[in-house]
Amino acid sequence: VEIAEAQYYFRTKTGIALALLLLYPRPNQALLIRSHYTVWSCNFADERKFAVTKVKAIQTVVAMIPFKPDGRDAWILLLDTQWGT
Repeated sequence: VEIAEAQYYFRTKTGIALALLLLYPRPNQALLIRSHYTVWSCNFADERKFAVTKVKAIQTVVAMIPFKPDGRDAWILLLDTQWGT
């Protein structure tokens, strides 16, 4: 599973719709396991990673909500289970 934030949408000269994505890092494994895989929390490293994908490859919409369990900046996943139905 890859979580990313769409930064920009664009279309190629041939008409293919693409999205520039900011990739979120892998979740905090200890918190993920303790929460029985219900809390997906991650922290950005100093280096941000980007990717480009076809818009049609985006499978669902999520929100990454600010989360500070120990005073550090983190983000927590909120999944929209109704998207695409």
